[in-house]
Amino acid sequence: MKHTLSFVIMGIAMSTTPLLAAPDCTKLAASVKVVLQNTPERSLEVVAREVAAAPGCACEIVKAAIAATQADADLVAMIVEAAATAAPEQMRLIAQCAIAAAPDSIIGVQAVLAKLDPNSGASIGNPLDFPGAGDPANTVGPSSGLTGGAIPGGTIGADTIFPGVPPFFFPTNPVIPPVETPVSP
Repeated sequence: MKHTLSFVIMGIAMSTTPLLAAPDCTKLAASVKVVLQNTPERSLEVVAREVAAAPGCACEIVKAAIAATQADADLVAMIVEAAATAAPEQMRLIAQCAIAAAPDSIIGVQAVLAKLDPNSGASIGNPLDFPGAGDPANTVGPSSGLTGGAIPGGTIGADTIFPGVPPFFFPTNPVIPPVETPVSP
């Protein structure tokens, strides 16, 4: 009975923990909106404090701040900067929510993102490159040139495809002459 009671108490404690840990974002946004309607000059301070306290509600807080202050593009950028500084892991979400609430502020929001996280541009390779190109340990399939590549069972190159042909016939970086456009008379 003693063990059963301890398991019941433990179960109740664990089942109520998520309710205590997760704030209601809608109620939080409504309270931020009321506070900022009464004191709009404190918008940056309130946004930074509330986003730091509940980063999962950053989107709702930013939208509420923009709506409550009727922010222009400059104030939207400052709100995004305050929120993104308070919760850097939510930076992209904060920016998207701000742009959704005030589409005319996109340039200022992008400038803030560039300032706070300048090296965040995702490197997207050329879709025409072979998978694993440039990484010899991760090469899949033949290489993009005739100089050899990783294939199951060994490598293949120009000398195995065309035996006896000198290698200068297969340049690794061929020179392509410029195309001249005809001049009309």
